[in-house]
Amino acid sequence: MGRPGAWKPGQSGNPNGRPRKGKCLSDALQKRLKKKREDGRTSNQAIVDRLVTAAEEGDLRAIEGIFNRLEGTPTQSIEHTGPSGGPLLIGRMSDEEIRELIHRVG
Repeated sequence: MGRPGAWKPGQSGNPNGRPRKGKCLSDALQKRLKKKREDGRTSNQAIVDRLVTAAEEGDLRAIEGIFNRLEGTPTQSIEHTGPSGGPLLIGRMSDEEIRELIHRVG
């Protein structure tokens, strides 16, 4: 026989799950953007319409924003060089190597 007051196997002590934390900015924005406006559209719809119109009129930032949302931001390569102008090598160092480097540097 189990402990008194213990949950039976398969029974949850919190059937509704963990309570949500306080409202965050994202929640407030989502709620506001879904709200109907006087013209019957949601703010989400109005923003999308305006963005598409701007892109159709040649606004490069609007076009770029649409492509980045739909296709993802293009990957960019970045070249790093070390203090001597050669490639910057990144790797793991042992504690002894770190102590030796600190001793040499100063």
